[in-house]
Amino acid sequence: GGDAGFSLAAQAMGVPLKVVEVPPQSSADWGASLVLVRPDGFVAWAGGPADPDTVLARATGART
Repeated sequence: GGDAGFSLAAQAMGVPLKVVEVPPQSSADWGASLVLVRPDGFVAWAGGPADPDTVLARATGART
């Protein structure tokens, strides 16, 4: 799925990332197929197919 690119990008950046598969209804509840949640529960990003390097760089403050 879309998570593979995020896993590879996170590993390359040294960013810890845990991928959790959720039921389809959860995607409908979020209105997005992918959701990036920080350890404190804050949703850093939600969307569909996107460039994982860009999303993770922005979420970690490496790029604005």
